[in-house]
Amino acid sequence: MTTDPTDASMMISEPLLLADGGGTYSGLKVLAAADGEVSSLETKIYGQAISKVKGILPAFLGAALDGKDFAAVSQTTGDHWDILDRIIGRNTSNWMFWSTPPKLGYPNSTVDKEVTDTDLHAALPKHSIFYIMAHGYAENAILESDVRFEGIAVWKEKLGFDTRDHKVTGQEITDNIGENEYNLVFINACGGGNDSAGVATEYATAFKSKNYVSWNFPVTITSARGAAEQFFARLDNGANVSEATKTVQAARSSAGMGNMPVGGLGQTALKQVTRDDEVIIDLTPDPANP
Repeated sequence: MTTDPTDASMMISEPLLLADGGGTYSGLKVLAAADGEVSSLETKIYGQAISKVKGILPAFLGAALDGKDFAAVSQTTGDHWDILDRIIGRNTSNWMFWSTPPKLGYPNSTVDKEVTDTDLHAALPKHSIFYIMAHGYAENAILESDVRFEGIAVWKEKLGFDTRDHKVTGQEITDNIGENEYNLVFINACGGGNDSAGVATEYATAFKSKNYVSWNFPVTITSARGAAEQFFARLDNGANVSEATKTVQAARSSAGMGNMPVGGLGQTALKQVTRDDEVIIDLTPDPANP
């Protein structure tokens, strides 16, 4: 039997094992019916817990930016990765007894704002959504007619004062991802969706990503931030990745990849390299429209 989730009598002081042995969560008395079915209202309220019961892997939210670029991203209100985490997989407490679950209903995200090659290798087998804001390697980056994306830059595992960057290859992803596959990969880096050199497809294949999105041209870092937040918010209420992608664009940068963007050259749309419209990222459908 299911229980009205607004009924205070369902709150208890001891943790309870949830259905399917997914874990313990203090305060949840009855989450699922005996037959394992969960109502859409319960799904909306307890999306994070249910996603754990079902074995859904969390999101990885990363960054590999130098100090000046971090400053540029931080010029707008709020921490970028915290905003994304609240959309995807972090409960938000309020002044009342109840906390607000994340809109997309995932377990708590892994947030890493200084991604090294070692960090990347460790993260690849453990997540279902992969997001990173980083710089892209490319030839002819200023010539927008031929932006040959060659990979993203993360930090090389620091040895003393060594802070060199490291170009991530598709083979490197393949070698470390194991049996895992991704529902969504968002490479928020200049040219990460440009397949002139075949690397965008190589990345999508290496991630085994049902949906891989990135930019076809260089973009300004501040507009790339806003575009990512808009994209993930758009995935709420059952929009698939294709629908979200069509609504997102950012200001093009006139600077080369790996440099501080210095102004725009019009707009560039988010590009979807791989597409599976059957994959719905939102785990918490609207109770009014399950």
